[in-house]
Amino acid sequence: MDDPDSLEPAPRDLRAERLTAAARSPSWHCQDGAGRRRELARLVETWLGDLWVAATGAATSPGLALAAVGSIARGDAGPASDLDLVLLHDGH
Repeated sequence: MDDPDSLEPAPRDLRAERLTAAARSPSWHCQDGAGRRRELARLVETWLGDLWVAATGAATSPGLALAAVGSIARGDAGPASDLDLVLLHDGH
């Protein structure tokens, strides 16, 4: 049974975090769009890693993987880029 006194963390608003990170990035003011997009891709990769650990309980998951493709995988994510993900499994 869930403990009613436990505090669940609020869900993250990744889109808002990405927009804020883009606006606060030092590259914002020096026309370094590529650097800003790399920072945003790292933010998303970190978020996905944390989400994976939360979902799997940090247990090893043989035969199961989450792969980012598209702009995230290329390190070229914009502040409102979609997330192209592939869940790989060995069928078990």
